[in-house]
Amino acid sequence: MDDNISRDDGDTPAGNLPRNYRQRNAAMRIGIVCFFTCVIAILWAVTLRQIAAERDKTIKDEFVGIGNLALAMEAHAFRTIENVDQALMLIKHNIEQSDRHFSIHSLAAQGLIDESLYHNLVVIDEHGNLVQGTTLPTAAVNFSDRAYFKAIQEQKTDSMLIGEPIVGRITRQWAIPMIRRINKADGSFGGIAYAGVSPESLTGFYRKTALEGRDSLTLVGMDGIVRARLSGGVTSYGQNMAAQPFFARIATSSTGGYIGDGKFDGVRRFVSYRALKNYPLVVLIGTDYDAVMADTNLRRSNYLFGAGIFTLCVLIFCVVIVRFLRNQCNSVVKLAESELHLRATFCQPAVGICHIAPNGDIFEVNEKLCAIAGYRRDELVGMNIRQIVPADDLHDFEADSHTQEKEPYGAYSREHRIVQKDGAQCWVNRGLSPVRDAFGSIRYYIVFLQDITERKTAELQLAHQANFDRLTELPNRILFHDRLNQAINHSHHRHGVVGVVFFDLDRFKVINDTLGHAAGDQLLRLIARRLCECVRTDDTVSRLGGDEFAIVLTSLHCSEDVNTISRKIINAMHAPFQFDGHEVFVTASIGVACSPLDGVDADALMRNADTALFRAKAAGRDNYHLYTADMNAKALQSMELERGLHQALEKDEFAIYFQPQANLATHRIVGAEALLRWLRPGVGVLSPAEFIPILEETGMIVPVGAWVLHAACRQIRAWLDSGIQAVPIAVNLSAKQFQHQDIAALVAEALREYAIPASLLELEITESVAMNSADETIVKLRELKALGVTISIDDFGTGYSSLAYLKRFPVDALKIDRSFVIGLPQDADDAAIARAIITLAHSLRLKVIAEGVENNEQRQFLAALDCDQMQGYLLSPPVPAQEFIALLHRYESYPEDIAVRAHHIAGGSAGSHAAPGAKEPTPDVDNRIAQLLKRRAAACQRKPAVD
Repeated sequence: MDDNISRDDGDTPAGNLPRNYRQRNAAMRIGIVCFFTCVIAILWAVTLRQIAAERDKTIKDEFVGIGNLALAMEAHAFRTIENVDQALMLIKHNIEQSDRHFSIHSLAAQGLIDESLYHNLVVIDEHGNLVQGTTLPTAAVNFSDRAYFKAIQEQKTDSMLIGEPIVGRITRQWAIPMIRRINKADGSFGGIAYAGVSPESLTGFYRKTALEGRDSLTLVGMDGIVRARLSGGVTSYGQNMAAQPFFARIATSSTGGYIGDGKFDGVRRFVSYRALKNYPLVVLIGTDYDAVMADTNLRRSNYLFGAGIFTLCVLIFCVVIVRFLRNQCNSVVKLAESELHLRATFCQPAVGICHIAPNGDIFEVNEKLCAIAGYRRDELVGMNIRQIVPADDLHDFEADSHTQEKEPYGAYSREHRIVQKDGAQCWVNRGLSPVRDAFGSIRYYIVFLQDITERKTAELQLAHQANFDRLTELPNRILFHDRLNQAINHSHHRHGVVGVVFFDLDRFKVINDTLGHAAGDQLLRLIARRLCECVRTDDTVSRLGGDEFAIVLTSLHCSEDVNTISRKIINAMHAPFQFDGHEVFVTASIGVACSPLDGVDADALMRNADTALFRAKAAGRDNYHLYTADMNAKALQSMELERGLHQALEKDEFAIYFQPQANLATHRIVGAEALLRWLRPGVGVLSPAEFIPILEETGMIVPVGAWVLHAACRQIRAWLDSGIQAVPIAVNLSAKQFQHQDIAALVAEALREYAIPASLLELEITESVAMNSADETIVKLRELKALGVTISIDDFGTGYSSLAYLKRFPVDALKIDRSFVIGLPQDADDAAIARAIITLAHSLRLKVIAEGVENNEQRQFLAALDCDQMQGYLLSPPVPAQEFIALLHRYESYPEDIAVRAHHIAGGSAGSHAAPGAKEPTPDVDNRIAQLLKRRAAACQRKPAVD
């Protein structure tokens, strides 16, 4: 062994430290033989250098040793004080929550308080009186004069106060007071929770350590007052150390060391200090300087004496001296190897450490590793590393070992798992370092293991939260996009088809509003489960957000597969969902896009599937649509219209056209309906059918509807100011205007702003709007009627009106929808419905206006039924204001022009014959008429709010 170590192999860790020393020693031996005088000079130089080196090394090793003791003392003190703090916080919490209705002894009985740490644990009220404690006095004791009581009263923060050591009034023993403020419900001072901590609990453990003689252990506060000090086996308290050097040093560094001058107690010491985290305390470990340096000083004297003797006897004992130097060199190498071994093994007490032979056998472990692996030390020693490292991670371990053989100075860190004794697995951060002999061969490995299970678990949880929806546990949008990309890449190689299905519930907001969001969440979970049952295990069901889901369909053979799955999902949604005592029926809309036909990348497929979903909803919901190329064109056209509409109101591109309404008996114009037109630059006049649905969908119908109301009132004002005999103007109110706006205030403001008579303004609401929340509608209609305006129900016959509500509505007129007029007089059903509506309206003393009258036969038939007014192209299409005034004057002077115009439209046929069924209507609405109304109303499409 000695021969092996003495080989000058500078590549080994053991030989690297004394390498230069061996070279100097060899030169010295050659110098002794060749140059005697040089040997003496070199000898003394080496001797003096060795003395200084050993002195420095002794000091350094001592600081390392007491530094480790200080670290251990810091950890012990921190744990002890933290336990005290937790006990005080527990007492504080119980008092503040239960108003002192608890017992400290009950907390101790539950194991929540360790009574061994205290002389006494008490609660003192705001007046300084003892409330309860682990030790109680025989007579009343008041603590309001204590310094700590006054300090905690004035304390602004909620931190624990650690006072100066005192003699307890109850226990009559020295104790370190640790106090927490107790607050009343209003935040004012309500007393204190006091713990009299035994100084022995902080210093007693270290009586068993290497501290002996004049060595010292001190726990001192930032105020300079000693809380506990152990020196020479005696514990003392209360000394003032504010003048000690560490107070100046601790301002810049919370840890450090220095050599004391002995002014405090006459003993010069090596001192290592560490400030406690979160607490205003400092730990000091001091070792007797003279005792530590005794051996070094003795060796110094021996070196000097030996060097003198050696100088005198060098000529005679040359061979002896050379051999001595060689043996001394060997001793240094052994010392270096031992030092490396000790440092590698014990300088990391916070991690698990084991020594492993090159074949993987474990022959040394520390307690931390036993705790991590769950084995006893005698169980781990003798095991092979392959028994506690999973096979999946063993390859990395062995790879690092092989790499270390080629790179002697390498040290590797890697994360992997280990198998605990109970079979569970935990994550560790593993470091691997080789220990070599003097020849450079690996003797064994030092393995460092740090338990990182909590951190790894947190990382896995974060990764799960980042990729999965919390409510349904389905993949979220990020993971969906990733899997879609993978499926597309895979399909490119296999020439397969990938389908993207966008799934959206119809009217999910109704469920949230009626049953609550908790029920909505439960429904979404059930829907997610049902969707997963409709697809294959290779497919991915994802929740994109809200009630939107998406599915990646992989390995499809043709588009018919997509149709089959889409129908399956639609049908699956028809079955009721039952939860929390509710039975809920829902429907869904589905949009589908397939790769590569509808896109070759994920973004294109998702965008096109969303477009198809929009088309499915627009087509009536509860169905699915496959993407087609023309959908994008229509979507772009719709977006272009929406963008133009956002600017149209600001740029004054809207205009009001007026369609006249005439009295069927006198043929005179008695009113007009104000209709919105968009004068789009570069396009011309756009029909409302092209842009009104977009206004409704985007909510812009509210400001645009208000503009129409003001524009109509402004035009009436202009006519009145010009001396023109104005007629009442009807303005349509949209559903959103009527339901979500204070419509009465809006109308009143318009009438007041333009100072027009309310009788010249008529408001029209559709039958479907009137019947939606009919009781609220009655309230709003009455508010409008109170302003003096006229109210009519538009599109009558298409909304399943309840006659019970109709008679309660404060309206003035009904407008027969043009779908019932267009077939007159030939269509018997239309004729019966028109007759019934007119009869019903007159029975309720309401005026009747027929819309869409386009020929003389319709006019004559309606006149025969005693219909009051008509509106339609027979009179005139909607025209600008100036043209309307011309029409008004024309029909005022020549009312018979209506008949002439009807004759012209009919191609010369005056239509003078009597209309079929033109007789006095009966006041009874029989069952046949009611059935006809329902059948035609179901077939009619809703007319836009602004025609």
